Amino acid sequence: MTDETIFCIDDFERLARGGIQDETFQDYLYGGSGEGECHQRNIDSLKKILLAPRACAGITKRDLSKKMLGKTLSCPIGFAPTPARGWLYRGAEKCCMELACEEGASNCLTIFSASKMEEVVKGIPENEGVKLICTGFLGTEEHQLEVMERVEKAGLDGIVLNLDRAVPGRLRSEAGGPIKSAIMKKIGLPNLPKDLFQAYIKNENVDRTVFGDGCDTWEQVKWWKANSKLPLIIKGIARASDAQEAINAGVDAIWISNHGGRQLSDCPATIDLLKKIAPVVKGTGVELYIDGGFRTGSDILKAIALGADVVFLGRPVLSALACAGDDALREMLKILKKELDIAMGLCGISSLSQADESLLWYPKKK
Repeated sequence: MTDETIFCIDDFERLARGGIQDETFQDYLYGGSGEGECHQRNIDSLKKILLAPRACAGITKRDLSKKMLGKTLSCPIGFAPTPARGWLYRGAEKCCMELACEEGASNCLTIFSASKMEEVVKGIPENEGVKLICTGFLGTEEHQLEVMERVEKAGLDGIVLNLDRAVPGRLRSEAGGPIKSAIMKKIGLPNLPKDLFQAYIKNENVDRTVFGDGCDTWEQVKWWKANSKLPLIIKGIARASDAQEAINAGVDAIWISNHGGRQLSDCPATIDLLKKIAPVVKGTGVELYIDGGFRTGSDILKAIALGADVVFLGRPVLSALACAGDDALREMLKILKKELDIAMGLCGISSLSQADESLLWYPKKK
């Protein structure tokens, strides 16, 4: 991709918004719960943290690699799970997985993807990238065991269990009807157990039948950990006390997320949650991931300095796909890596293991 108008990640969103004609669909992709306060808060709070340059550090090369679930990523970047990828064009899910793994990053598929998990990971070398899939407490324990077995056979590296959807958030884009459900029924949901999908398309008490009753407990998390052969990542953590519960349940990683601002509109920004949660996780051996509002390599360095291991991006991936498919997605990763490398060089660190809070600078409030 050689479009001269692309300089930073925000350019992809600007071009994508201009190319998506359906205003309702555009609102769904870029909006959030309520009036979008939480979504915007994620972005604004990252801008309130600055980086302190360091002079005469004597560094010529930077190492952007990070460990994740026993593998080495060439960069601490992941693609967050979003069902809307497959709505943009056929094969988008495969594109995301192949490119992320080829570039030494991570990609998280969703159980609500329009593509079969087996097809998405087919042909990708086992040692490339980190391949995840995100699900929830679907249906019954029998349904969940069915999903676990299928994920294990497909060759994915870990299961992400989403915990922040006890009830669905209220989106303005869906005020006239649930467009997400309408699209999913049209494209199919090949990763769901067949009887759950049938209930879904018939609208038979969908929330309770497909997503469970919303009465999630830590005992259920422990059940997942006991029954799954793969590493278990818990997504949607927003409290230090919940992070401790997750650690007690034996999870392999904790993923700080407010669902991209699509659930509770009054939720704090994830970077502010990271400041509270990282001290609880530090030294436990549990990895720490985060998403929400990250748009630059400097943003990623801020999260690493505060204790995160991997930073996931959601909407920027959709924007790149909407612009020019895999070419734009590759360019997006290239930009983020370049920005991260420059930020590390100017802050005087040669590896991400050296990143800590001494890099950060907080402007005083007037």
